[in-house]
Amino acid sequence: MKLHRFRVTNYKTIEDTGWLEIEDLTCLVGENEAGKTNILTALLKLNPADEHTIIDLISDFPRNRFTEEQHLVKGMKFIEAIMEFDELYKLSFTVQNSVDSSENAETPKTEIREFAYAKVERYYSGDYRVFMIKTEDDLEKEKSYTEITKARDEFIKKLPRFVYYASYANLSSEMYLPNIIVDLGRYEQLSEKAKNKAKTLKVLFDFVNLDPKDILELGQESNNRSNKTDEEIYTESIKKKEREIKLDSASSNMTRKFREWWRQGDYKFDFSADGNYFRIWVSDIIRPEKVELENRSSGLQWFFSFYLVFSAEMTGGHDNSIILLDEPGHTLHPMAQKDLSVFFNELAKSNQLLYTTHSPFLVDSMNVTKVKVVFVDGKGNTLVSDDLSIKSNMARKSIYPINSAIGITISDAMLIGSKVIIVEGISDQVYLTYIKRQLMSKKYPFESELVFMPVGGTKNIRPVVAIITGKDEELPLVLLDCDTAGLEKAKSLENSIYNEDKEKLLRVCDFISATVNSAEIEDIMEPATLQEAFNREFHSDVDDFVFNERNSDSIVIQMETFAKTNGIDLSTGWKVLLARRYFRMNPKASAEKIDQWKLLFDKLTGKRKAKR
Repeated sequence: MKLHRFRVTNYKTIEDTGWLEIEDLTCLVGENEAGKTNILTALLKLNPADEHTIIDLISDFPRNRFTEEQHLVKGMKFIEAIMEFDELYKLSFTVQNSVDSSENAETPKTEIREFAYAKVERYYSGDYRVFMIKTEDDLEKEKSYTEITKARDEFIKKLPRFVYYASYANLSSEMYLPNIIVDLGRYEQLSEKAKNKAKTLKVLFDFVNLDPKDILELGQESNNRSNKTDEEIYTESIKKKEREIKLDSASSNMTRKFREWWRQGDYKFDFSADGNYFRIWVSDIIRPEKVELENRSSGLQWFFSFYLVFSAEMTGGHDNSIILLDEPGHTLHPMAQKDLSVFFNELAKSNQLLYTTHSPFLVDSMNVTKVKVVFVDGKGNTLVSDDLSIKSNMARKSIYPINSAIGITISDAMLIGSKVIIVEGISDQVYLTYIKRQLMSKKYPFESELVFMPVGGTKNIRPVVAIITGKDEELPLVLLDCDTAGLEKAKSLENSIYNEDKEKLLRVCDFISATVNSAEIEDIMEPATLQEAFNREFHSDVDDFVFNERNSDSIVIQMETFAKTNGIDLSTGWKVLLARRYFRMNPKASAEKIDQWKLLFDKLTGKRKAKR
């Protein structure tokens, strides 16, 4: 069972986040005090792994409404989520729909029903309501939901638990083994700070397959006599040698595994024990002398503790759990933050992971479908949006890390010789990234990495080209829509900086065989999938959108006309939402569409010239 989407209402600074669709890895980006933590803690309380996490009416309900609405609070829900089943979930229902011919009376009948989704609501009273949903098509039809009561509590037990981390206890370099053993034995009685440290210690020993009791006992001497028998000396020598071998083996294991994730230095770990003391030493190629862990950088200490907790516990303690990370890695160097971002992708293979950040180095600019913007409106309410092109002044600071991440990615791409292709917007980047993945699955040869850079509209193309090009550098490829703005910008660039490199100005309509009025990137995608994606994202109670291939208008124009006719409000960034939906659906492309995409990418990769 996994989290498909969730919604927070009536919680701290949040009135209503709206439904937030979740990937295996989801990043919430926003400035300090935007309300990112509030989103995570509300979700945590849907089903917290830590039994000490409670619903607190005084601190959880919005302060500005508490006095007026406190008598209503317990009946309000603050979190609801749609859960998706790995396999269809079966429930038995008793129905009165058959007739006994002999007695001419209704006879109860047991009926087995299958469901693909479930909606879970939690209220300030602590109570739950659970609704079962048959198919994805029913997600937008709440009237078709089936509420369960008898099977509710049993279902709640099967829900994934939410594990929340905001801080990690750094390990000391020298630890007293008897105290460690005692603390691990009375974990529940420890303070929160001591618990964090004990947890990190426990996973350290588990991770390297060491038992602190074993290490302590192997180092104990039988007595304090100065004159020992040869047998006693031999026995103690063998035990200490065994301890030394175990510690050396654990050190090598830790060094090898840590090296796979931390690329900011080639570190070597040494575990040693002296009597009742256990020590961690660290050295590297540049500084081969051993130094205590706590005297290395705070970034190394943080990542070491973080790595231990998540790589060790993910295999057991976090089974059937969803991980929530609040501002991870804020003490790390930017390059180390990028390594952490890679680490997240690996963790997300086994557990869904949501994290918050305001650092551009923790934003994966090449997978913007995983990013959501968190910002505050003029009334102080927390808002969340999938639209990464919001023009609101209030959202600008929150979006800045995303824009910065894109710039950093482009800079990195240029340094390692990747090919940068300028596109108008984020939706172009999403579709082209999807096409690239499809072609890679078909063994299409990429001689160099392609990086698609969205510039936020045609007006920004020229200044961005100037920045990327630099002195004596080649002009980058530009892919433009064939709407009015795109055609005008193409003409303007042809008459100026691209006068001698016109072949580097590409138009979407160059890769479409039919004549399409105001063609955009959407017109080279699978129309049936776009149609389905539009109807799911912008549901109409009146009718469904149907693409008319005989209509010469682009599919975007047809969608906008349909929306206007049926009273659907398309926000400024609606095309980004549509692109994200298409990406998540991951449709199988037809052979004809693959051939069309190859023509486009042949030009992007320099294999052939585009038609004019």
